[in-house]
Amino acid sequence: MEKPKVLVVDDAEIMRQIFQELLADDFDVMVAETVNEALQIIEAEPLVVVIVDWILRGECGGEVYQIAHAELVARKIAFMVVTGDQALASDFSRETGVRMLLKPENINLHTLPGILREEIAKVRG
Repeated sequence: MEKPKVLVVDDAEIMRQIFQELLADDFDVMVAETVNEALQIIEAEPLVVVIVDWILRGECGGEVYQIAHAELVARKIAFMVVTGDQALASDFSRETGVRMLLKPENINLHTLPGILREEIAKVRG
């Protein structure tokens, strides 16, 4: 049985590796470093979740949501934002209903897979 596909978008290689290690048992984890790479993968792959760092080198992770929103909704792909500064992304989260994952609190083996499953269930009904 194929594992559900998750896309992690982060410009820090160490964060991409951490997500891959934490989610490897339950998910097929794909990674991207930029908004453009993320958009290409969203278009091409049967994803269930997209996790985007709020601050990408010279870009904002919220751009992925804004550009791909219609496709995310149509394909029932859950979307989450990762940030170390809750205040920074809280307006975006309030306006869109997108769940925020706080670094380092939510980025651990004990909680992260369950959080993803909750978001998938919420989006897919």
